[in-house]
Amino acid sequence: MKFSLESNFLQELFYDQAEATVLSDGFVLETTTSLDHEFGTISYQESGLGIGSVLNGHYQMDKNLIFNSEMEHPCLEMHFNLTNSVRFGEKGKKGQLVEGMQQNLLSLKGGMGFVEFEEGKQYETFDIHLNAGFLDQWYGQHKVLDQFIQGIAGDASTQLFKQALPVTPAMKRIIGEMKTCPFSGLTRKIFLEAKVHELFALQLDLSDVVSNIGQKQSLKTADVEKIHAAKEYIRLNSSTPCSIIELAHKVGTNDFKLKKGFKELFGTTVFGYLQQVRMEQARQFLLEKEKSVGEIAELLGYQNLSNFTAAFKQYWGYPPSTILKGAKNG
Repeated sequence: MKFSLESNFLQELFYDQAEATVLSDGFVLETTTSLDHEFGTISYQESGLGIGSVLNGHYQMDKNLIFNSEMEHPCLEMHFNLTNSVRFGEKGKKGQLVEGMQQNLLSLKGGMGFVEFEEGKQYETFDIHLNAGFLDQWYGQHKVLDQFIQGIAGDASTQLFKQALPVTPAMKRIIGEMKTCPFSGLTRKIFLEAKVHELFALQLDLSDVVSNIGQKQSLKTADVEKIHAAKEYIRLNSSTPCSIIELAHKVGTNDFKLKKGFKELFGTTVFGYLQQVRMEQARQFLLEKEKSVGEIAELLGYQNLSNFTAAFKQYWGYPPSTILKGAKNG
């Protein structure tokens, strides 16, 4: 059975459940809501900011669902799909399939749209809706961005990338920081808006990489496979990393192709990805509170505690001890 649900019905369910929580500290308007229904469970959190709003959604589907919604006004959306693939688009059209861990910057025109969810799957989305005019301050300063802004003025929806691109490790880190923001009031507003700008900068940087690919020889399929193999090797051996030359030899390429291709495919350097893996593992270990900071540092391959602590603070913005004290538990 496939459900087709209109947005106004979903809002009615929220109100019927009387579970929507709205909090405001005078700077950030927080709305949290959830519902259980025959088609599954949905939870949703929205943080209203001066430049737009941040929306974090979790969906557990027990049935196939087509969610139809109507936008009264055009919308500029930074879309990050963090789990399973999802199809969305304008009602009456095929739409586009966005795989898990892919992202794009979209300009959506007003009208009816849809999102398809599949039975038995979990979904997590992280979207940022930006106010009209957010991009105007940079017009005339960046070729790819100018093309996107010009597209916004047209009659059809447009997007920064022709096809959704990967959520890079740096993007994932920033999203994690936004979800676990420890601040409140004006500090929270400044922090979240700064992170929105960081995510936008990373999307713009990736657009530069993509635009340059067409001007140079693209990676061959065999090279792409080798670079993906290198990424997997780093993930599985983060505590005992090898040099870039050694890693290149392990996957059958050279260090130049590995470094250049890694940046093109994943939007980060080999070392940057290694740091991402290590720091995410470290934070997870700390949240589990089963190991000391020293044990975690040794487990992740750091030669001494001070190096680990410095790396952790530089990456996350606070020392490991903060998590152990419970201040950063999201």
